[in-house]
Amino acid sequence: YFNIDISDYLCKWKEKKRLSYAYLEKGGNNNHIKAQKELVRLFHLNKDAEYADTIKAVSVLGSLSNMGDSVSLCILGKLALQGKIKNFDASNGVEQIKKSSKAGYLPALALLGALYYTGEGVEQNDSIAINYYKKYLSQKQKFDYYKNGIYAEAVLGNYYYDSGDYENAVKYYSKANSRMLCESARKYAICHKWGRGGLMP
Repeated sequence: YFNIDISDYLCKWKEKKRLSYAYLEKGGNNNHIKAQKELVRLFHLNKDAEYADTIKAVSVLGSLSNMGDSVSLCILGKLALQGKIKNFDASNGVEQIKKSSKAGYLPALALLGALYYTGEGVEQNDSIAINYYKKYLSQKQKFDYYKNGIYAEAVLGNYYYDSGDYENAVKYYSKANSRMLCESARKYAICHKWGRGGLMP
């Protein structure tokens, strides 16, 4: 048992991996949706440097996006915002993310909220950001909440705090709880200290 030739094992494993990739690529070229999604994981989301290829990822994402795949539209938008797609600028990226949100991908709503809140790729606009965040939170899904929802609630808390609406600020801060942003936690503590928003000092 201890005399197994590891190099032989690795060669067989690499050969299986190569064959799997060949089958996936063939399926992707024939517009097989599942194969194309696996190729996106391989080219873009996988940490395996051997297959990382942004150009191929964009090509497959473009095909999926043309079929209305909401997740692919959002990933394509993110890549455009990062300047990784030739002839695509930030405005094209935002447009793809908007299409993704309209196609029902909830994380795209949270991303749009973040873009308008920070002014990345768009003109900074708190009111549009807040609308996107509220829309996202009204439909939030458990699997995505810890990634985007807590941040959204903390940002909404900050927005209402800065507007002097401490009642709504406290409402969102209490939902974000202990995982909120440092700035949000500081403002929530001030609300407690001075009894703002219905909190006891």
